[in-house]
Amino acid sequence: AITRGGNELIAWDTSGAAFLTPPSLEQIGYVTGAGDGFAAGFLHARLHGGTLGDAVVHGAASARLALASEMATAEELTREMLTGTLALVPAAEIVL
Repeated sequence: AITRGGNELIAWDTSGAAFLTPPSLEQIGYVTGAGDGFAAGFLHARLHGGTLGDAVVHGAASARLALASEMATAEELTREMLTGTLALVPAAEIVL
């Protein structure tokens, strides 16, 4: 996957490519850790059977949580926070 800050990101595998423009944040706390957050969310979704589109959405949601934090990671992260953030991220556009 290639992320580009608040611009459209792309990920691909043998089935095709997924494109997603992450929703904007009103305020960014700290940018360090956003890429790690994306990678963690993306890999978690894939390792648990998620599609490429699912993985991109989970990655974007995890990165959003990291960006909103004043630290490199969202130290108070809970499953409920991730679930709520997933609802803010649009579905990825899939191109086969």
